[in-house]
Parts: sequence; C-alpha cells; structure tokens
Amino acid sequence: MKISNKDIEHLAHLARLELTDKETNQYRREISGIVRYVDHLASANVDRQTATARLSKIDNVLRPDSVAPWDNDERAAALKQATRRSGKYISVPRVLE
Repeated sequence: MKISNKDIEHLAHLARLELTDKETNQYRREISGIVRYVDHLASANVDRQTATARLSKIDNVLRPDSVAPWDNDERAAALKQATRRSGKYISVPRVLE
C-alpha cells in the first residue's frame, strides 16, 4: 500500500494537527516504512502454529474498580482546573452522537 502526502494530510486533519511540508514528507516516509513492515509480517507462513491468547501462563493482577469519595478540597481543586463546569460537575465535550 502506497501512502501519499494527501493521506498524511487527511490523518493530520483528523488528529487536528498542522504539519509543514517537511513534516508531511517525513511522516509519509515513516508511515510507509511501518506499512511495508506490516505487509512483510502478513506474508509470514503461520499455518502450522497454534493460536494462543497469550505467551505465558501469568495472569494479570487487576485491582477492583471502586468509588472513593473526594473531600471538599480535592473537589474544589478539580473544579477550579476544569475548563468547563456544570454546577458541581466537570463538563466535557460530547464524543458520541
């Protein structure tokens, strides 16, 4: 797959980045190299390999999710740093329509 400057400009637009022509060319070369490497990996013959979910028998140790109340000072500091607030809550832009 060939990556063009137009592709890089589209990605930069999606990421809200402003790139110079020099940066656009640099990223095109770098991403093209990554795509070539992925194509090379895709050509590897893995027909005789068994699928595994993980390489070791070690399980992840995860902490349980829990709600912990904030004291008034912590809440005030967080609200003070928020760019948008709605009462006692931090307001964030909608991500999903």
